[in-house]
Amino acid sequence: AISAACSKYQAEVDSIIVASGDKDLMQLASETVAYYSLNEKATVPWPVICSKFRVKHPGQVSIALAILGDATDGIKGISGWGPKKVEKLFQFVKDTDTPLEVVEKLKPSMSEAQWQDFLHCLDLTLLGYDDLESLPPLQEIKYGGEQDLQLAGLSHLWPQLHNLSLSQLAPTPDELD
Repeated sequence: AISAACSKYQAEVDSIIVASGDKDLMQLASETVAYYSLNEKATVPWPVICSKFRVKHPGQVSIALAILGDATDGIKGISGWGPKKVEKLFQFVKDTDTPLEVVEKLKPSMSEAQWQDFLHCLDLTLLGYDDLESLPPLQEIKYGGEQDLQLAGLSHLWPQLHNLSLSQLAPTPDELD
């Protein structure tokens, strides 16, 4: 539902902040979506997300998790492959490549057994886009800002989230090279 909401509403608002402790949601980071880590109690900038998973764009995190595995989600990954292999595989990937383009570029590097394992793990890691039509129009979503954070026991986040500038989180052109 979070990925569907980001997809549906990002054109209607200046910014969206996804506050979560789930690293899978880092893949939602974009020009208009910031990821705030509840574990680190900080906003995680694009370059940090990319460096952590050795990818070129946060939208490619699910592919890295399919290769590396994700113990918290019960995903085994590809046996014997680690961060160095992901970095090597992503050498030829562009930050503008779609997940499908990335997958197509990675296939020649895998045996048939690895490919099947990868596809199974990828299916488990991809954030499914729920039916976008089932989401209400943005103006119908009731968000009380600080009050909603207080109800969720997260009022300490309000000062940081309220003053967040996405321009501080997006990479500069130099950081993308």
